[in-house]
Amino acid sequence: MICPNCGKINENDARFCNYCGISLKKKQQKVCPNCGEENLPEARYCVSCGTRIASEARSPKNRGKRSKGREQPVHSSRTFLLTLAAIVGLFFVAILLVKQSDQTNYSRNASSPVVNPTVADPATEALVVAVAEKFICACGGCPQLDLVDCDCDAATRQKNYIREQLQQGRSMEEVIAMVKTTFGGFKE
Repeated sequence: MICPNCGKINENDARFCNYCGISLKKKQQKVCPNCGEENLPEARYCVSCGTRIASEARSPKNRGKRSKGREQPVHSSRTFLLTLAAIVGLFFVAILLVKQSDQTNYSRNASSPVVNPTVADPATEALVVAVAEKFICACGGCPQLDLVDCDCDAATRQKNYIREQLQQGRSMEEVIAMVKTTFGGFKE
């Protein structure tokens, strides 16, 4: 038997190390009250099912017997990490939506009121962008900017028109056909 303290070899039946005097007796394993798995003596939770292990060890002959007040399996670290990842993901999605709405914050004047994209439905705004990406600004004064990137009054009116049509329940294909007919500027 090898001493866990000094690493020297002792007789197999030795109870103490001949070199450093440490006890060579195996520590009694803790048995999980839920699944019966043997765990290290210092373990507080089962390595197999996550159940909290009582401070007193159970003998292997009691394996499989469950205590009346057993606790449910604990998966706290995995659950915590998954929850944290979901929160971080939602945070980044929110940041992207805010950035997108900042990029599409159209110029405003009395002749073309703009729906505030930060108040509008994010799904609708995503569709507005998807439709606007298929067109160039049709005002004639812009240097052929993509509609999604232009913020002139004509582009603002076009994007509001797209938004209104989508909010009325029209499909993206229908709105594209309507914008083609009404404004032109479809990118081939």
